Amino acid sequence: MAGTSLRERLATGPVICAEGYLFELERRGYLQAGAFVPEVVVEHPELVEMLTREFVHAGSDIALAFTYYAHREKLRLIGRE
Repeated sequence: MAGTSLRERLATGPVICAEGYLFELERRGYLQAGAFVPEVVVEHPELVEMLTREFVHAGSDIALAFTYYAHREKLRLIGRE
């Protein structure tokens, strides 16, 4: 539906948003839930990209950026700024 606004798309039916990055990356052993979740994005960006592609392949219409707590101060606290 290229060229269709989100509002128009919502009017035609449900829109599925990719979610569950935290749970899936934890299940795969790449992180433990906690305050420094964005560290996996720094260490394994290819995994986050692959998981996003899997969500889209599974039918997601929208893919969110996996950036919970990903700001300089949080990354600075763990020496990853």
